Order: sequence, then structure tokens, then C-alpha cells
Amino acid sequence: MYDSKNHNIKSRMSFIKIIIFSIILFFNISTFADEVDEKFYVAVKAFNDNFYDASISLFERFIESFPKEARVLEAKLYIAKCYYFKKDYSKALNILNEIKSKASLNSSVLEESYFWLADIYFKGKNFKESLFYLDKLKNEFPKSKFIPWVYLLKGDIYVELGDKKNAEENFKIVVNTKETEDVLESAYNKLLDFYFQEDDFTNLLEYSEKYLKNLPKGEIEKKVYYYLGEVYYSQGNIDKAIDNYKIALKENEDVYFCDLIYKGLGFCYLEKKDLDTAKSYIYKIKTPELRVFFEGMYYFKIKDYPKAIDTFNIFLENFKDSKFIPNAYLNRASSLYEVGRIKDSISDYLYILNKFNSTKYQDLLDKAHYGLAWAYLKNGEYKKAIEEFKNTLKYTDNSVVKLSSKIQIADTYQDMGEYDKALEIYNDIIKNNPNTVYTDYLQFQIALIFLKTKKINEAVLALKNIQKNFPNSKLSPQVLYFLAVGYFSMEKYNEAIDLLEDFIEGFSDNNLLPQVYYLYGKCFFNKKDYLKAIDIFNTTLEKFKDDFSLSELLYIDISNTYLNMSDFDMAKKTLETFLKKYPNSQYSPYVTLKIGEILEKQENFLDAEVYYKKVLEYKDSSYFKDALFSLAHIYWRQGDLNLAEEYFKKLINIKDPISLKAKLALAKVYSQKLKIKEAIELYDELINSGLEISKLALLNKGFLLKDLADYKTAIGIFKEVISKKMDSPQVRFNLAFCFEKLDKLDEAVEEYFNVIYLFDDLDYKVKAYFNIAKIYEKQKKINMAKDIYNKIIGLNVKESEVAKTHLKILNEGEK
Repeated sequence: MYDSKNHNIKSRMSFIKIIIFSIILFFNISTFADEVDEKFYVAVKAFNDNFYDASISLFERFIESFPKEARVLEAKLYIAKCYYFKKDYSKALNILNEIKSKASLNSSVLEESYFWLADIYFKGKNFKESLFYLDKLKNEFPKSKFIPWVYLLKGDIYVELGDKKNAEENFKIVVNTKETEDVLESAYNKLLDFYFQEDDFTNLLEYSEKYLKNLPKGEIEKKVYYYLGEVYYSQGNIDKAIDNYKIALKENEDVYFCDLIYKGLGFCYLEKKDLDTAKSYIYKIKTPELRVFFEGMYYFKIKDYPKAIDTFNIFLENFKDSKFIPNAYLNRASSLYEVGRIKDSISDYLYILNKFNSTKYQDLLDKAHYGLAWAYLKNGEYKKAIEEFKNTLKYTDNSVVKLSSKIQIADTYQDMGEYDKALEIYNDIIKNNPNTVYTDYLQFQIALIFLKTKKINEAVLALKNIQKNFPNSKLSPQVLYFLAVGYFSMEKYNEAIDLLEDFIEGFSDNNLLPQVYYLYGKCFFNKKDYLKAIDIFNTTLEKFKDDFSLSELLYIDISNTYLNMSDFDMAKKTLETFLKKYPNSQYSPYVTLKIGEILEKQENFLDAEVYYKKVLEYKDSSYFKDALFSLAHIYWRQGDLNLAEEYFKKLINIKDPISLKAKLALAKVYSQKLKIKEAIELYDELINSGLEISKLALLNKGFLLKDLADYKTAIGIFKEVISKKMDSPQVRFNLAFCFEKLDKLDEAVEEYFNVIYLFDDLDYKVKAYFNIAKIYEKQKKINMAKDIYNKIIGLNVKESEVAKTHLKILNEGEK
């Protein structure tokens, strides 16, 4: 892009030289009144031809030769201007201050000195003094020819101060007045540069078109067409952008400027997916600095991030003084993020924030804060991510970026599981921005939080409201899918199935389709329609066979479906296929363990042992401990109590819930090995743990004491078990049995009747009836015993024949 500051200086120089030239017209070399005019003319002519050293010397000799001449101060003004253009601002300032102190109040020399004082103070960043002299010029010389330049310089000052409103107003004052073409050229140039830097493409378009209408074939015509190309590119009107870039390129001999146009054309053809043409334009760039930078941008835009990184590395190494350095770092940081080099990305973003921290880089800093926040988020540094999103809110004036950052803060809180904080921000955004284009997104995130926090009814209601209020939302597929998830969680499988079928029909190319098919199959699985579930899982497996993570889950679910159908062979075969296809899968230990469990259910203990031992090869797997437990369990089932004890002991000292199960099982092994003391010690340890397993330990201790004929202690334990809400027909039956053994027959009968009437377990019910009948026989309550046997006969169970035999004996005994 053109250097707007240099252009402004040239514009002011051009204006001054027009004034100077108008003065020269009054002179005629052949008719000079005297030597004074001749010497002054020659010095002015040298100045006008940019011979500043010669002009200084000529004006100094003029002052020395004619110290009383009326034009001495004017000569000094020319000397000051010579030093100005030589960039020796200190000398220029000293001379201008001298002129200011000596010039009469209404002189043109004082008028012009104010302007140059203002300009020099502007260059020295002393904006207060610069504004002071501009106001003096405007107030003391309201009809001055410098007035338009006063407004333009004020605009430059306000740009530097970040006061965009006042900058724009001052530039527009000149653009909207009837000034000379030269003045208007400069004013339009500044205003268009301002709009371009601010990405204000609406105003850039309006005033570019005004320029072409009011100043056809003007000095910056090519630049204006370039800006129009940028405007139309930003609007996505690529064909119009190309047309304007090509007009800007026509008969343009400015190499640097042409390179910028080639960049614009290259990016346009990228948008048209014409990569060859795009690349050809990028390769036409002649300026090495621009060529390398925009080649990096080309690779960045086509998402070839490794090449982008390499190219930006070359640029940063070789063009350290380029104005594109900040953007090179920014785009390298983004590229590093995309290839997963998160720490390097963070490093680049931090460098940008520390190195380029002035207001002129505000847009860059906003993007760096925003990018850094995402990098921290990707790196799992949630608190730092939130702080960076907050920094974006603090520093940016861009309302879109602010709103996006607020949303990202809420999203991050949601990822951290801090749902209340996330909800508070989402609701606050909706409240304060009721017409935002993100409303559907915000309501969708709120619905997701409801799903995650198991507030299923609220989630379903929120998702239905989005469907109702935003029927054309881009989130419609996601809303439909998660509404189905909601119904699935509510066990309303038919409603979920209807929604999923709508999704499959209406969004056949959506990236959620694999999850939709998967959930569709799960619905039929949960409905116990196993054949339909298997059919859908197999269809999904074939349809999305390139989705390995989904395929792995499908094989596991198909196997589980066969297990629920008690088809152990097909379940095992499916898992074996899994291991052949995905031998290095993260699920391999789990699948191997499941095959072992299936073999154990089939009582194929030898093969089960082989698979369990294969799991032990995955020492870092969470299933390693499960395999140890399963091995101990099959040894126990086979009666190899020593091996069972050995393997259970490997688990009892680790910090894992499975150690508790191992201790419980080991206590049972000790019981069988008649290591009663060790068994009771383990049971007591578990009972005293206060954990949920303590109830099971208490129950098993009760069974052990019953078997050891310690009926009194066993009774106390069984009553305690019942009080801990562990009541069951087994507990009541054993409690009754203990009472019976202690000859507390009434209590025994009562507990046996509790088995019969409090539970619906036919086996224990029949056993209880038999034991009651025996007690009645023992108590000589024959009729009551006969009634019980008749009751058993009425149950029509296999034991009914036994009851008939007992009844027959009782009847014969009465004869």
C-alpha cells in the first residue's frame, strides 16, 4: 500500500510549491527591479527544484547582503522549510520560533510558520503543541489557504491519538468542501486510507465511488480501484473484485503497488477454487518481501500449514524491518496451532503481545489475545484461556470480537464443567443482546448444559423452543440430534427414533450422521429389539467404515447385543473380528477381557484363562486389575483355592475399588480353606471401612457365622443387615433358619412367613413353606402342617410332589 504519511507530506509540499510558483510568476528575469529581486528569485528557484543546501546558502547570503530588506523573515521561513525537507527538524524549529517572535500579527509569514510549527510538532509526537498551532492558525487566519491542510493534519493527529471519530470528521470536512483538485486529492487519499485501515468497507465503497465521480483520472485513481477490489473481495463479490483489481493494474508502473494487486487477484482466484491461477498471480509478485509474505499467506489460506510455517520462518529471518512482521508472527502462530504445535503457538502469541503493544496494532493485538485464548484452551489451560478471552473484552473496540469472546468464556466454563458460570454468561448475553445473530447458538449451548446436568425436561423444552423460534437456523441438525438424545435419556425411544429418522431423511450429508445412526441402533437395543439393533449397527458399520473410532464402538455394541440374546458364539466371534481389524486399538484390553468373560460363562475356563492373561500384557491399562480379578475368580470356580488366593492377594493392597472386591472374595476363599480368623479379619476390615461394600461384608460374615453354627451372633448380624436396607428373601430365610436352630420356633415361623409375603421369590417361598410345615410337625400342629403342604401343592411346582408325599404320610399317621 502507498505510505499515507509520505503522501501527506508530498501533498503539503505540492501545495506550498503552488504558492511559491504563483509568487515567481510576478518576477521576470529581464525586468527585475533590482539585485534584491534577482537574488531572492534564484534562492526560491533552488528551493523549488529541491536544491535545499544551495537554497539555504543563497537565502543566508541574501539576509547577509540585505539585512534591512522586508523579505528577511520570508527568507528565514524558506531556510526553515529547507531544514524541514532535509529532516533537520531541530534547526527548522529554532528558526520558526524566531520568526514567530519577530513577525507582525497579520503577516503571511506568521501564518505559514504556524503551519510548519504544527507539522514539526506532529512529527515529534507532541500532539498537544501541534493542535495548539493549528488552532492559532485557524483562529487568527480564518481565510488562510492553509485551512484545508489544518483539517487534514488534525485528522492525522487524531488517528495517532486513536480518536477515530474526530479523525474521520476532519478528513470529511475537506472532502465535502469545494477545494482545489490538489487539496481534494490529498483529502480523499487520507479519508480512503483511514477507512481501509479501519476495515470500514461501507464508507470506503461510498467515498471511492465519489472520488471517481468528482476526480476522474485523478492522481490516486489506480489506488481507488485497488480499494474497490478490496471492498468487493471482503463482500464476497469476487468477479467485481477481479474487475477492479485489473483496472488498477492497467498501465500501472509502480512495482510495489502492482505486487499488492497481484496479491489481491491471487486471493480472489483462491476463493474461486482456481488454485493454479491464484498461484500464478502470487508468483508474479516481484518485491521479495511481498513475494515471501504473500506466499506464506497463500499456503495459510489453502490450509497447507507446514509450508505456511516454513515460508513465514523465511520471511521473519530475512525481512526483519518489514511492516508485515507482526502479521507474519500472527499467521505463523495460527499455523502452529493448526498443526498441533500448541506451545510454539502460545510462544508466538505472547511475543506479539509483548512486542507490538501500541494502539496502532490494536486489531492485531485483539487477534493475538483471541488466538492465545484458543491455544490455552487446546492445551487444557482453562483458567489462562478465560483470562485471555477477558483481555480481548478489555482491549478491543470491536463489538463482534467482544461478543464472540464472551461466548468463548462461557463455552470454556462449560468445557471445565462450571455450568453455573457458563449459564450466567449465556443468559446475560441474551438479556443484553436480544437481537444478536448468536441467539440460537446461545440457547443451544444452554440446552446442552441442561443435558449434561441431567435436567432432561429443561433441555428438551429449550431445544423445542429453538426449533420453533429459529426454523431456519444453521444449528437445526444439531438441535434435532440432541433433542433425540434428550428423549433417549428419558427412555422415550419411539420419540427419539422418529426424530432420528427425520434427521437421516433431511440431513443426509451432515457430519453428525454417524452419531445419528449409532444412537438409532441404541434406541432399538434399549427397546430390546435386538435383531433390529444388529441390523442398524451393521448398516452403520458398512456406511461409515472409514470412521475407525465409530467402527470400534459398533463391533463392541454388536457383541453386547448378541450377549443379550444369549448368543455367546456370535458375541465372541464379533469381538475376535474386532481384534483382527484393530489390534492396536485403545479398546483392545477391554475386548480381550470381554472374550474371556464370555468363555467363562460358557465354562471354557482354559481358554478364558488364556484371554485374561493376554490382558495382563497391557500393564498400563485400567483393565489389568480386572483381568487379575477374573483369573482369581476362575481359579476359585475350578476349586483351585491356592491360585485363587494368590491372585486375589495381588489386588488387595492397591488403591482401587477393585481391591475391596478382592478382599471380599479372598475372605470367602479363606472361609472355604477354613482360615476362619483371616476371613473374619477381612470381613471386619471391610465392615469398618464405612463404604458401600461394608454391607456385603456384613452379610457374608453373617453367612459364615451361620455355617459355623454361631447362630446367636449370626441373628444379630442379619437383623443389622435388614436395618441397613439390605433385606432380601435370602437374608430372611437364613435369619429364620438361625432362630429354628436355637429352637426359637415362633420367631422362625414369623421370619419364614416374611420370606413368603414380603418377597416374590418362588424358590425361597417354597423352601420357607416346607420349613414352616416341618416346624408345625415338630410342634404337633398337624392340621396346620397339612394346610401348608396343600399350599405347596397348589403352587404346582416340582416340589409339589414332595409335598403330596408328606401330606400322605401325615394322613396315614392319623389313621
